[in-house]
Amino acid sequence: MRKVLDVLDDLDRAIAAAPGAADPTALLAGVTMIRDCLFQVLASEGVQAIQTVGQRFDPATAEAIAVETTMDAGKDNLVLAEATKGYVLGGSLLRPARVKVARHASPATGGGGGRSAGARP
Repeated sequence: MRKVLDVLDDLDRAIAAAPGAADPTALLAGVTMIRDCLFQVLASEGVQAIQTVGQRFDPATAEAIAVETTMDAGKDNLVLAEATKGYVLGGSLLRPARVKVARHASPATGGGGGRSAGARP
């Protein structure tokens, strides 16, 4: 837990420096470094991000929050994008990924556009 507190201290310093920052690019670079440090701390404790984009939708590790119609049958049930990453710790799901999933629509049934917010793939 101490390592997480060190990262929190770094974030506090970045927030304190933000009002006087003349270069937002430098501030962004600093916050990105802190984010990377936090991810390394979590990884050292066994936390891993779930890779979902480009993979088949798996309801055991992801929650579909949007569906996009595709005419390509090969893309049916593929994860197109992540709204939030999912994470596991030692094989246990900490948080499912929230994703947009492709759903095939044949020309006979029409595209009908995409659905969102709680849509089921």
